[in-house]
Amino acid sequence: MKILFYNDFLKQIGGTEVYQHRLVAALRRMDHEVEEVFATGKDYPRSELLFKLWCLWGSIFSNRTLESQIRQKIRRFRPEVIHVNNNKIYLPLIYKIADQFKIPVVTAFHDFHLLQEEGTIFWKSVWKKRNLRIVKEGSVVFLSLTQIIAKSLERNNCYPIRYIPLFIDREDWYPSEDKIRGNNIVYFGRIERGKGVFLLLQSFGILVKKGWDLHLQYMGSGTHARELEEEIINLGLSNRVTLLGRLPQGKLLSILQAARMAVVPTLTEEPFGMTGIEAQAAGIPVVAAKVGGIPEWCIDGETGLLFKGGDQEDLAQKMEVLLKDSALEDELIHCALERVHKEFQKESVLQKTLALYRDIS
Repeated sequence: MKILFYNDFLKQIGGTEVYQHRLVAALRRMDHEVEEVFATGKDYPRSELLFKLWCLWGSIFSNRTLESQIRQKIRRFRPEVIHVNNNKIYLPLIYKIADQFKIPVVTAFHDFHLLQEEGTIFWKSVWKKRNLRIVKEGSVVFLSLTQIIAKSLERNNCYPIRYIPLFIDREDWYPSEDKIRGNNIVYFGRIERGKGVFLLLQSFGILVKKGWDLHLQYMGSGTHARELEEEIINLGLSNRVTLLGRLPQGKLLSILQAARMAVVPTLTEEPFGMTGIEAQAAGIPVVAAKVGGIPEWCIDGETGLLFKGGDQEDLAQKMEVLLKDSALEDELIHCALERVHKEFQKESVLQKTLALYRDIS
């Protein structure tokens, strides 16, 4: 098949970009023809306000240069399907072009960006409704990568919906044969306040005060890295906490494999939390916030431990449970590995995705 992937950012490496990278690479290995087009080659803005203003501008005014590039690529490549992986900046553009070329569009939903949820303020509700109408009119099918997003799509009357989960590649994520673990607690992902990185630091401080000989490692980059570094100094934890920045996948894996546990401390309604199943596939236990779609993969007491979202005392207590109970740790690792390889298996996901493309082309 010939599939064209559309995405906002070329340079941002967040969950949606990682998903597209893996899917594109896997499809190419299966000898399918895949090309990509990006709304911008710039980095994700450091200011969330700037990003929102960018989205507002792009949804009202078109980008003629980008429009010309997309048209040229479609004329040359002649895709059978357009997969909209992430689309916020110039939202109407790809749907307008796809309609003119009569190419079916599958729109993937990774988050609640366009979906009306309880408590949405009025002006945001109006804006979401307007943009969602554009997406509904331009899409043949909605692809949900998590169950919680699928339910939200239903509430917003977005049909038809296909739920196809994310996948783990065993070539990239696997346990170490050496089961000796260090005293490192790890976090990997974006260094953003909403991801709970400051909450984790506070909970880690509680364990240190109790006398636990531990080290906390943050792997990733983000807009709040400098503030986090200052807070580490303020709490007197500079000799216990390390910010490693964004690491290549191989180095990240080796650190994960030697860690005592991974923590997913997000404060927001995380649609899934991909880093959690990556840590599970690497063979280490996970403690995660009971928010959003995280309970889809972190089944409390079975494949991981859940703590009350935003509660630093509860997070510290759950981490301490794992530190004290090696039998529980082994059981969580075993069950999580088994479920990850069953539910998020690459070959099955790829076949379902290809079947979706064939159904609409």
